[in-house]
Amino acid sequence: MSIFTVLYDWGGLNLEVFTTINGFRGPLIDDLMLAGTQLGDVWNAAWIVMALLLLIEIRRVAPQNPVISLLPDERILSVVLSAFVVGSVIATALVFAAKAGFHMPRPYNALPNGSVKVLAAAINDPYSFPSGHAAFAMLVVWIMWPYSQKIWRAPLTLCVFWVGISRISVGAHFPADVLAGYIFGGFSGWLATKVMSHGLMTKQRQVLG
Repeated sequence: MSIFTVLYDWGGLNLEVFTTINGFRGPLIDDLMLAGTQLGDVWNAAWIVMALLLLIEIRRVAPQNPVISLLPDERILSVVLSAFVVGSVIATALVFAAKAGFHMPRPYNALPNGSVKVLAAAINDPYSFPSGHAAFAMLVVWIMWPYSQKIWRAPLTLCVFWVGISRISVGAHFPADVLAGYIFGGFSGWLATKVMSHGLMTKQRQVLG
């Protein structure tokens, strides 16, 4: 048994937590968990990019408008957009590399038939570690957090946990996969922010001479 397998198992707690969450069922619960899974879909990145581009353009067109002036300024929006794109690339690369390297099976493939309630099977991705949905959710929150008002931080935090719990509930991931996804997403957001901040500082030095 490898060290990774021992760490992944959590002394049996990984499976125990999965069984508890996946076994907690009900029509409303199932609908909420499916919605959480949709919220964490990586394809939502396209909508986020388009929304940021639209906000940047609105800021350029009418910067003096009283309502529009409440939005973050164009420079901040551009930094957020760039960091999000770079972070998405990093997170995607890390997640795919880990999946290809560890080959950990999905719960519905690893456990006996009929023991897992499956609401959202990943047809084209048989590997469970780490959770791409959890990584994406954490990346979004990490990038947005510094520029979010305090009133929005609680909903952002709730969304991250909602996505993570949903991936366990729908039968797609073990808790260890979700935790690893959070770590991958947070690291990707941190690295992207550092890269973009360094680039912005370098650019400012060049402008100032």
